[in-house]
Amino acid sequence: MAKLATLRVIRDIEPIPEADLIVKAWVDGWSLVTQKTNFKVGDVALYMEVDTCIPVDHPAFAFLADRGVRTIEGVKYHKLKTIRLKKTLSQGLLIPLEALEALGHTFRYDDFDKDYGEELGMIRWDPEIHQGGARLAGNALRSFPSNTIPKTDLERIQNNMSILQDDSTYEASMKLEGSSLTVYYNANDQYDYGVCSKNLQLKLDDPVNTENAFVKTAAKYELESKLRAYGKNIAIQGELLGMGIQGNIEGFMQNRFYVYGIFDIDKQQYMLPKERRSLCETLGLEHVPILDENIIMSSFTLDTILKYADGPSINAKQREGVVFKCNTRDGYGNISAVKCISNKYMLSQKD
Repeated sequence: MAKLATLRVIRDIEPIPEADLIVKAWVDGWSLVTQKTNFKVGDVALYMEVDTCIPVDHPAFAFLADRGVRTIEGVKYHKLKTIRLKKTLSQGLLIPLEALEALGHTFRYDDFDKDYGEELGMIRWDPEIHQGGARLAGNALRSFPSNTIPKTDLERIQNNMSILQDDSTYEASMKLEGSSLTVYYNANDQYDYGVCSKNLQLKLDDPVNTENAFVKTAAKYELESKLRAYGKNIAIQGELLGMGIQGNIEGFMQNRFYVYGIFDIDKQQYMLPKERRSLCETLGLEHVPILDENIIMSSFTLDTILKYADGPSINAKQREGVVFKCNTRDGYGNISAVKCISNKYMLSQKD
């Protein structure tokens, strides 16, 4: 799962033309504008990436109230997003640890895995929850069955720069703007067939859910009958697109479902890209558009992979980004994967 607030090392600082008080700092693959006197190369700081919602009633973050707030469940937050300052891309927020330590917070300067977001009152912006609308609302049967099926939440390329040294071949597919839909068949589960949003499994026999976009789309694509006929315990995961779902940048009048992952529940592992594409063809399901079936990750730099993420989508002039998934498994049976969100797309988002 994406982290809200983690310790990062300042790897570089660059001047900004015609700016005396601010500089561009780099942490991993992220660049952001900060005050010139705040940091030097090698410093450890607290970094919060885009889509983190920061409580402005916390004294360390009160200055963010002047940059715009939104109220979520009675709490006022500032949502971090990609912006340009002095023509310089800025993504996220860096806070000197001293500012937080003065307020009683403590940090282990060698612990770069811990997420400090929850203890600082931060939450992750989730369009499905925070602006989902009536078409995505529905009565839940239970939480997402994450004990048997993983949620879909890939790491961003900026947080996994080492993947750019991988000489393996990867599948490159379009990252579509929509909502995550998981549909599964599992004969070993008390609910052998299920339809899930990103966070919930929905009731299928509830009249309230008859207009729910997840439930209606699963029925439209006859997923229950197809999965039962296939007979294996699998979960099909993909992007739900259509009217009232995020910005519907593709302009679809009807719901569409594009598969991007198939999880083998018995083996507890994802199918390889080639296997997934083949099964989609067998089941008559739409697959997310493929840009390249065999691309070598080490052929990219950070700059070139970010440019690769730009480009048209199915109908939209600017796609959300690109997802990369390795064509082979690692020594633990896992498939290396990462997403690269287009900076042009993020800059275009008004929310």
